[in-house]
Amino acid sequence: MKDNDPKRTHVGSELVPMLRAAQKDIHIISPYFVPGDEVTAGLTKAAQEGRRVRVLTNSLAANDVAAVHGGYSRYREPLVKGGVQVWELKPPECRCEAKHVRISREPVSHTKALSVDGHTLFVGSYNLDPRSTWLNCEQGILVENDTLTTQLGRSLTGR
Repeated sequence: MKDNDPKRTHVGSELVPMLRAAQKDIHIISPYFVPGDEVTAGLTKAAQEGRRVRVLTNSLAANDVAAVHGGYSRYREPLVKGGVQVWELKPPECRCEAKHVRISREPVSHTKALSVDGHTLFVGSYNLDPRSTWLNCEQGILVENDTLTTQLGRSLTGR
């Protein structure tokens, strides 16, 4: 097995087959989304085959780690051109006039979740990025629950 094979990790060994088996839709929320070439190819393939693929991540202005956003930004265009719906959260504008107000450098979203086909949900500390896979030992829980999975989908669509 290659060192960078996602199946080498417990999380990757569950998520990769789950994403590949998607029949209708894939929803991803990840503040530090760096999909890499293989995940980008898989998500765009799913979109081109008629699955609805949605990703919500932080914009550069909302990201507290500019290097991570730089890692993600090179994948944005191939994802969008490949049919993946990509949204980037922006921080709320500060409308106050006080000069002493400090704007937080915390990310706007710190949620890490994904769902497949309105039935399977993954939530945890795991970002879809190489650092979570190979360095940080990130984890999460995998739940098969239509109600919870539908709620995650609604958080992306507002419906």
